[in-house]
Amino acid sequence: MPPSLASAPALAAATASSSSSFSASRASRSRTPASTSSPSILRHLASRRRDDGEASSRRRRARGAPPTAPRALENPFAPPDLSGDLLARIAEFALSTNLRAFDDVTAVVDASVFGMLGGRVDGVIITGARWASRKNLTCATARFEVGAAAIDPIALVTERVVKLREPARGTAKLVFTTADFGNFLSHPLTVAAMRSHAWPSTRAPGGFELVGERFALEDGAVVFEGRAVEGGGGREGGGGYRIAMRPKRAGDVGVVVECHRYDDDGSRARHPDLDAAVETFFETLMIDLCGAQLRFRQLAIDERVAEVRLELALTVVAFPPPNASF
Repeated sequence: MPPSLASAPALAAATASSSSSFSASRASRSRTPASTSSPSILRHLASRRRDDGEASSRRRRARGAPPTAPRALENPFAPPDLSGDLLARIAEFALSTNLRAFDDVTAVVDASVFGMLGGRVDGVIITGARWASRKNLTCATARFEVGAAAIDPIALVTERVVKLREPARGTAKLVFTTADFGNFLSHPLTVAAMRSHAWPSTRAPGGFELVGERFALEDGAVVFEGRAVEGGGGREGGGGYRIAMRPKRAGDVGVVVECHRYDDDGSRARHPDLDAAVETFFETLMIDLCGAQLRFRQLAIDERVAEVRLELALTVVAFPPPNASF
């Protein structure tokens, strides 16, 4: 018998042995299915159910104050709580400790009671606003969504951590301002990916840098700068590169790039070999946020509100632990 099923009776018995007052309050959130044809689904909307104290804690955190643990994590002697409600609160708390500042972190968990006992979750959606990580990865809004996932229910109840039994897959959507996009290009993980990318050796013998300093949205493109690096590691003297990156046709994965070299004398030249190299860099880019792996899929640009939107493939190999740094 699989460990998850073997542990289910013990967890159910432990839950049933809790005080009557606890059982009554929990029943409103984790009802036993009335019939097999109409199972009850737990849908947790944590941000709407926080009391004033937790909401105040979140507002303090947005200004840089240390996070406050949810009440579910404060009492080690609390009766077992195997529900989507607990999973969502633990996920929110772990993510909030990973961020230097935020306006919102909300988790929505879709799971049946018996599914949770067996470690099965039908879906999870995490959304946020104005996130800033410890290493200055920022975004205006974020949405992470995975489908079916397998977790360790014992670790959830006893250790108050999310442990995955296998990778969970889904999608992520990030909305950047131009400043956020600059932070993305200058983030240590992106810079490391640039250094390992195969740039055309005739143009950049020591590599190529996408500069996260000056940005503009023009004619449906995000425009930024690049510079070649000499073989010895120094930056190439004089001039620079202007890079215009546009989405491909709707539904197509990837980007379309145009690179121009500007010299000090004002001359300008196209570089198709760099076009292809920058396109490949973004199309193959993978950023690992402490177990949450993001791979580029599509770009969208909205000049009306000055936003750059990324759609990414998401693979969660491990849920980011509390106080992770990325």
